[in-house]
Amino acid sequence: MKNLNAALVADRVFLSVMGPHAGEDSAAIFSRKIADVASVGSTLWVYGSHASRPDRAQASGSTYVLFLEAASKNGARPTTSADAASEFSVDKRRWQALPAGLGPVTGHFQRGAGYAFVLKNLSLCSDARIDLWQYAHGDVAVQFRLGASTLPVHRRDTSSDPFRAKSRIRRVLAVGKLDVPCAVWVR
Repeated sequence: MKNLNAALVADRVFLSVMGPHAGEDSAAIFSRKIADVASVGSTLWVYGSHASRPDRAQASGSTYVLFLEAASKNGARPTTSADAASEFSVDKRRWQALPAGLGPVTGHFQRGAGYAFVLKNLSLCSDARIDLWQYAHGDVAVQFRLGASTLPVHRRDTSSDPFRAKSRIRRVLAVGKLDVPCAVWVR
């Protein structure tokens, strides 16, 4: 679990609350994406958080994504669409076809486009946990909300922040290592 250990001590990471997707459970999604990395060398992981748009993600300085279990059963809204992307763009101007051999890139697309992390490594975690009070999003404590379930964070003690998360200990389901350009738009 080299990537997990590196991610847990990294100053900057992305935290992403994982939920079901269009009838596919988390285990199936992780299995499919891990197979992409093995066969293609990378995978694209779609997310819908405006707080981590690709232009912001590319400038974040983060190199890892920690995929977290939701705090409650309804903590992550399931994606109902299984629409698949066929193109990606680093700058939302020049589009190119997804890499050959990549499994379906499905998820949350608004106004015809979505966001996706570019992962060069993805591994499951068996019994890892993190304390959200040890991270901040900008100048504030980490608070996940619908529409902002993936956040760029940095290490900082937020235990005295009155708006800190009530459910602070979260299970880490998987860790991904980002590849340049970190995140892209997909459609």
